Amino acid sequence: MKAKEFLNLKKILKNPREYLKNINLPILLLILMIPLRFINLGYSEYICDESVALTYLKDTGTFYSTEFLISQHKGPIQYLIGGIIFLFSKTFFNELIYRIPFAIANILSIVVFYLFVKNVTKSKLAAFTSSFLLGVNSMIVVFGRIFQYQSFNLLFSFLTLYFYSKITTSEGSDSGKNLIKSSVIGTLFFCLSLLSHWDAVFILPYVFYVIFSVITLNKKYSKKFKSIFVLTNVSVVLLLAVFYLIPYVSHFINSAENQAYFRNRVSPGSISFEKFIDRAKFLAFRLKLYNPFFYVELFLGFFVASLFYFKKYWLYILWFIAEFLIFTLIFTNPGTHIYNLFIPLSVLSGFLIQKLHDYTSQGKKIRNLDIGKVFSISYVLISLFFYYQTYTLFVNHKPEYPWRTKRILFLKAGDFNEKERSDYMRKNKIGFPLRREWKKIEEIMEKYERENNIQVGSTKLQTNENSCPALFYTDRKLSDYDNRFIVAIKYPLSLVNDYKNFSREKNKELIGTIKNDNGDSIAFIYITK
Repeated sequence: MKAKEFLNLKKILKNPREYLKNINLPILLLILMIPLRFINLGYSEYICDESVALTYLKDTGTFYSTEFLISQHKGPIQYLIGGIIFLFSKTFFNELIYRIPFAIANILSIVVFYLFVKNVTKSKLAAFTSSFLLGVNSMIVVFGRIFQYQSFNLLFSFLTLYFYSKITTSEGSDSGKNLIKSSVIGTLFFCLSLLSHWDAVFILPYVFYVIFSVITLNKKYSKKFKSIFVLTNVSVVLLLAVFYLIPYVSHFINSAENQAYFRNRVSPGSISFEKFIDRAKFLAFRLKLYNPFFYVELFLGFFVASLFYFKKYWLYILWFIAEFLIFTLIFTNPGTHIYNLFIPLSVLSGFLIQKLHDYTSQGKKIRNLDIGKVFSISYVLISLFFYYQTYTLFVNHKPEYPWRTKRILFLKAGDFNEKERSDYMRKNKIGFPLRREWKKIEEIMEKYERENNIQVGSTKLQTNENSCPALFYTDRKLSDYDNRFIVAIKYPLSLVNDYKNFSREKNKELIGTIKNDNGDSIAFIYITK
């Protein structure tokens, strides 16, 4: 297809399915996903998870130690990639270069997801719809805009699903050797996903379905083949256990910090109906925080519609229900891990869009209205809206959402009440556009110290901002007493606008003000006397 016809809107509107048949959809997905990940990629300053990963390199000037890697709450992939970048760049403060590998992995994960869904649904339209909707999901997009584990977790998990889906497409027509080969490659990628984060376990419903339903319970295969299939894949997992899981668990058992972190996240024994409702409300708010208009509602509609086809789509329905119950009954604080809910839901969306297209493409009319054309136009407009919504909120940082309200066409996003701010928005906000110019703040403080014959870096710091960026970008100790700098951030990461509390502080002098790209004053730097 020629370049000028690649995004021919007229052809897309006329017949999206026919259009999709004639183009390279993985390439189209790459083209569509790149702007959402790469435009303004280096704008935001590091959030806590990013700065924590770099602090070790910053403090030691050396690659991560084995002790450090097994002492973390997650696998080592994020740190290994960060360490490699450090070895070549020898810098910590270039946000862009540390995020580029994760942006690339994020984009590739959407392409691999397309290949997986195509194997499952046997439909290019279903596969494109599923992968596009997942690819413009703001939660997925922001993972590609930070230096954190999620993008590689997604990529390796989707590669696992893809290679296991090849087993279902090859069943009965391929040699046992090739089935085992696909499963081993899939299991290797599962291990890599597990080395990125424990979130890898959320794709196990599909993996277990293939292992049990397609292979071990299938009378077509001999007991010998089934034994070889299972033992080969178990051996791959055992290799991971020997080299990483066993040392990790051993450290975890003896680490009060890691156990406290785990207990803070998981408490299945303390659930009640009231807590279940509260967690469901939190989950709904968090999903809407990232995708405020129509996106969540559309997926809920897909889920409800899929219930009418339970016998056909039971695997993905139960997959979603299991994850929902885990996040509401077991996790006390699921954070952004709830993005896993959209994996089975995205597959269901592809199935149902295909069904809807098949129904509307039969030439039926309602009051002389061609419902096929209505479907095509609606499909394109809805897709464009979700793409625009994500771009506006997370790529275009003028102004920064959710610290400031923002317009999505005629809709207003970010207008939160006090309960929502205090109960739901203090923790686990990642990927939002946020720049408070901490490097410039440190330059102002250092300039003051030099001009007043004070040892540079010796003056302590007080701020209403999260301690992570303050400590990482300034290397100063924090203190609320004695002579110190006060950095009042107008829109802090916590979203609690308490910078005005510093007005009660007596005997202070304003030594600098920081403005953002919009000309708004966002930081006020004082020195106490």
